[in-house]
Amino acid sequence: MTAPRRVDCTCGHPSIEHAHGGLRICLHTDAQDRANCDCNEYDPDVPAPKPTTAPPALKAVASPVAPKPVNPFPQEFGPATVAAPAAGPSADAILEEAATSDSKRIVNLGERIRHDLDVLNNRLREDREGAQARRAARAEIAELEAALKIAKAKLRGGSATPATPSAAPQQPTPIKAAGEHPCQYEGCDRVFDTAQGRAGHQRFVHEGFDPKAVAAARSGAES
Repeated sequence: MTAPRRVDCTCGHPSIEHAHGGLRICLHTDAQDRANCDCNEYDPDVPAPKPTTAPPALKAVASPVAPKPVNPFPQEFGPATVAAPAAGPSADAILEEAATSDSKRIVNLGERIRHDLDVLNNRLREDREGAQARRAARAEIAELEAALKIAKAKLRGGSATPATPSAAPQQPTPIKAAGEHPCQYEGCDRVFDTAQGRAGHQRFVHEGFDPKAVAAARSGAES
């Protein structure tokens, strides 16, 4: 058997040519080059390359008949078949009918219900009035708090109104200078520095005040 020899393929790449039958196998290193080879003689040991182009997309064909919408509910339970509830008699009509009933039990029940309705109405009115009073009180408190904040801000900023001036302080009694307190008794020209000294002088000298006699009188009264 003759060994194969290397020859150039018609595509220009090296190849192997076998002696029997002239079989030529291209020695391509790249799969894409091997796929583009004109000799179309490939190595059976190398798998064929996969096509790189995607298959053409299928076009959507519109159906000539449109599908009907499916109603999950039967026709008898549909919204069109649900009838609105009939308006019943009012509470006053029921109470009037109960008052004219032949059954004493129904009459008593109607009276009790009417009484309960009156109590409920009064309590609702009181609750509305209380709520209105509470809203008014909250609004008044909010106004007072806002005024208080403004006053505090003015005090911090020094823009508060000045306070009313207080009453003038009382002037102290002037004290006479030394020698300005004369005795004031006729024939006495003594002058004292203080009024206390002048009073003592008048008692002891001009009024005959004897401290010893006064002390003796006090001791006799105590004994």
